[in-house]
Amino acid sequence: MKKRLRETGQRLRALASSTRGRNLCTFLAFLVVAVIFWYVVALNDEMQQEFEVPMELVGVPNDIVLISLPPSTVSVSVRDKGTSLLRYSFGDLPVLKIQYKDFANNGRRLSMGETQFVGAVRSFFGQGASVSGVKPDSLSLPYTKHQGVVKHIKVVSDVSTAPQYVVSGPLVAAVDTVRVYSQRAIPKSITNIETEPVTLSGLTDTTEVEVHLVAPEGMRVIPPSVKVTVPVEALIAKKRQIPIEVRKAPAGHRVITFPSTVEISYLVPMSIYNNDNYVVKAYADYHKSANKLGLTLSAVPEDYSAVTLETDSVEYLLEHN
Repeated sequence: MKKRLRETGQRLRALASSTRGRNLCTFLAFLVVAVIFWYVVALNDEMQQEFEVPMELVGVPNDIVLISLPPSTVSVSVRDKGTSLLRYSFGDLPVLKIQYKDFANNGRRLSMGETQFVGAVRSFFGQGASVSGVKPDSLSLPYTKHQGVVKHIKVVSDVSTAPQYVVSGPLVAAVDTVRVYSQRAIPKSITNIETEPVTLSGLTDTTEVEVHLVAPEGMRVIPPSVKVTVPVEALIAKKRQIPIEVRKAPAGHRVITFPSTVEISYLVPMSIYNNDNYVVKAYADYHKSANKLGLTLSAVPEDYSAVTLETDSVEYLLEHN
């Protein structure tokens, strides 16, 4: 490898020292100078460029809650000399700060018309700039001074796990309640605030996600989002013997099954493996003409998965009491 690099370097030095190589170097030098010269000239010409300007509303009194927030950015089309626009093209744009005191207030809305708002944007870019387009071109923000109403959060979800895992409990939000703000009275029919659907699949571990809350139309929810925990556990295979209970035995007789217990296999979350005390039975319904009695399971808890009986029937003996 070193030998190959050395040979390549020698060939390049030989080319540079030749007449052809010197001509090529001269051409490249003039090309670089021409590009720089063209770029300087171009920057002195007027150019038009689109910018997404970050915007912030400042100076809002603490007793006012905006129902609709202003946009976080404003799309602006600016025409100015390239040298002036160059400083906005690299790095972060400064924030356009709109003062609360500059709004008109009719008691229900904070309003700033097109002339005033576009003027604020034009001042942001300086007197030499020509602003040809602003979106939005005005602001109208409903607000309230009413205290918010506390509502409970309802987590909406569609989650599933990988095989051998299970969602081991309800999805839990980091906070139980939020405040809902509105210009009008909040209907009593709104009993809770739902999250956007938490849609996850193939989970193998407990997962936390940040989920937005769905604000009713014309209202604002604070906070606007909440952290939701999805508890996930591994499933462990387990076996145990359960008693067989005979039903429908004839009067004056008893039915003895062979065996008297049967083994069940199932999957259970790791957290309850050693505390699995749920009573499970196998039922055998007596039939006079049956050679064997079929087995059915009693109800099992939701924590059990893939429950199976070792056998589906047992032999029996009918005895007089």
